[in-house]
Amino acid sequence: MAARRIALGQDEQIMATRKTMRQELEELRQEFEALRKSRSEPKKPASGTSRGKKAEASMVQDTVIDKARSELSDLEKAIEDLAKAAEDGIAERPVISLAVAFLMGWAVGRLLGR
Repeated sequence: MAARRIALGQDEQIMATRKTMRQELEELRQEFEALRKSRSEPKKPASGTSRGKKAEASMVQDTVIDKARSELSDLEKAIEDLAKAAEDGIAERPVISLAVAFLMGWAVGRLLGR
């Protein structure tokens, strides 16, 4: 019984981590899409802009893109680590993992069936 509680606690922790990662990934996608749209829109030259301001804006955009790439890389590594941890947990306790998956599927089926 205690092993079952531990396994369920780990599954809940993994699910919570996945939810957080999904939220972060969605935020990054939105930021990246906004940046992509801002770069693809034709820019109207302002009457008083100088080359220095344009260069500065370009540097800021490059910095944001680099930061987004870095965040995506970090997120990708975290997801890979989470997947590896899940694989290890399933390999260590295949029967408990199967039982938990069955119970979760049954619970979701019951909730959606109503």
